[in-house]
Amino acid sequence: MEMVNQALATVEHWLLMLFGLLFGVFGVIETAVRNVLNGIGLPENLQQIVIVVVGVMLIIGIFKVFGGIIRLLLIAFLILLVLHVLLPTLGAPG
Repeated sequence: MEMVNQALATVEHWLLMLFGLLFGVFGVIETAVRNVLNGIGLPENLQQIVIVVVGVMLIIGIFKVFGGIIRLLLIAFLILLVLHVLLPTLGAPG
């Protein structure tokens, strides 16, 4: 039973590391895209649209790269990140 618990803990650790990596990558991509868009003088509403398009492109990329339950978890994760980007522009209460 100890080996099963250790295996589950290892899988959990790897999933958390993967999600942490995705958070970091998405944050870096979002910041880089925002800096480029600010540099060319694009209004913030259009910046949000571009960020959402980049998020959708990441979701499509996940469809191509990953399979099974990991794909579903990563897509749900990225959808939540896209919503996190969109909520300030939708006028949601803070």
